[in-house]
Amino acid sequence: MLDRLLDFDRIHVVPSVHGRVVFAGQVRRIFAKARPACIAVELPPGLSEAVLAAVDYLPQIAAVCYRERTSEGRLCYLPVGPADSIVEAIRLGCENNLPVEFVDVDIEPFDEPVLPMPDDYVIETIGLDAYARMAVASLPTSQPGDSAWVREQHITWRLRQLRRKYDSILFVCGLGHLGRIYQLYTGGDDQASRPTPPRDVFLAHLKERSLVRALREIPYLAHLYETARAAGELANGRRFDKLEAIRSMLLTAEKTYAKTYKEEINVTQWRTLIQYTRNLALTQMNICPEFYEVIMGAKSVVDGDYGAVVYELASSYPPQRDFSPYPPLELLPRDRGRLGESDERHWLKP
Repeated sequence: MLDRLLDFDRIHVVPSVHGRVVFAGQVRRIFAKARPACIAVELPPGLSEAVLAAVDYLPQIAAVCYRERTSEGRLCYLPVGPADSIVEAIRLGCENNLPVEFVDVDIEPFDEPVLPMPDDYVIETIGLDAYARMAVASLPTSQPGDSAWVREQHITWRLRQLRRKYDSILFVCGLGHLGRIYQLYTGGDDQASRPTPPRDVFLAHLKERSLVRALREIPYLAHLYETARAAGELANGRRFDKLEAIRSMLLTAEKTYAKTYKEEINVTQWRTLIQYTRNLALTQMNICPEFYEVIMGAKSVVDGDYGAVVYELASSYPPQRDFSPYPPLELLPRDRGRLGESDERHWLKP
């Protein structure tokens, strides 16, 4: 049934966990191999103009903001950072003069549960195909009538439309939607939905200190990915190794630590730090440590001063300090945000 899960009817699929750098690398790999005629992404057309402007705004990270058409008028945001598969696909499409199609449907309310996913770093070992099959086998699928089902039906309909027009398509979607879209497409089932376009769509400049909450990757790792991309270091199939990037970040932090506190980290401490952060990651069923594990490892193995240095570096994203024509957006605890310098506060949702 799932024999051609990632490659059916000349549709080359990159199922992703949004905001994770490993999947951005997979987009680059499959794009180079497939050479598609069209890029299709799991975003609604109502956000297309703002998303394309935000992609053009990179390396600075903007948030696409809009208000839901409810009585509450909830302000929602979508961060557009470099370490994301959809953003990478759009950039490759624009850089290669390919059509970029937004194939999702504008729908409200946009409330879907966050699904637990296997650690994406294992893709470097087992490959995207095996990872996707493992995830699809364990994830629940949508049911008729719910918002995910409506979206997947519409996406399938749009893909079928595009396939009549283009010889091949690179399609980037959320991993949780892959199984149902594959079933609908190969089963000949689809249905267009009437869109409800978002209102008051605008771009905001995410404040640097808010990126830890807005992004799903360590902000400094996103910066390292963007730097490597701009320098051509990811060309010709070369990949961005997240684990090596974390080690590079720790070494960079050590230089600041040594200069500021006149202390050095010895070989034994380095070995313990690497092992300890790895063990912390394993307690969360991960191979590669995330923000919390890196900071806790630095603080516990070396000292609080080094932990603070690592925290400041990991939280940093230098391009955000440049001038921005967009209003600033700050994310406060519990996803509460402040726009501009006013006291008005909004509950935000990614």
